[in-house]
Amino acid sequence: MEHIFILMTGNVYTLALIAIPIYSIFYFAKKFIKKIPDPLIPTIIIMIPLFLFGASYDRILFDKKVRKVQEELTFMKTYEISYWSALIEPMTWFNNYIGFIRLTAPRDPMMGGNYHTNLYFRQDQKPMKNSLFGETYLNAHSVNCEDKTVEVSIVGKDDLMVRDPSQNFKMNDKDYEFYCLDDWSKYENEFRKFRLKQ
Repeated sequence: MEHIFILMTGNVYTLALIAIPIYSIFYFAKKFIKKIPDPLIPTIIIMIPLFLFGASYDRILFDKKVRKVQEELTFMKTYEISYWSALIEPMTWFNNYIGFIRLTAPRDPMMGGNYHTNLYFRQDQKPMKNSLFGETYLNAHSVNCEDKTVEVSIVGKDDLMVRDPSQNFKMNDKDYEFYCLDDWSKYENEFRKFRLKQ
């Protein structure tokens, strides 16, 4: 049902298609009930909320979903967050809706070393196959703070993580501060609690 609503209210053209039958209903009703105002007035009254809310409905749903994930996965630390808006979406003029976020788990003691799992969420992409929390992409960073390098692992065949040397990179200042200087103890404690519940 949500997908149908998003499809019907997601752009100006489909909203115009919705307005035509609404106007027609009030136009023909006015022939029988003279007290009904000009058909344009009730059509505008119905269409304004649809336009204001409907054009941003998928953005609002995504924002709500991601904020819930953040709230529930207390062991995940936010590396990056972007708020998206559009000129033709009035709901985004005054509200901040998350369009992209990357959440990072603390190092995994079972994997050894400084191994962090990253969940990526993008509003304009569908969740990946077998996603646990609705993430659109997943990878892992094996961090070496001494030489400031990161080895990247991605989801391979059979949903197992495999190293992808083509994505390895040198840490910039933000990466180094995030992985090597920040205090992760709070997230590590929350991760242990989360593991115990599994």
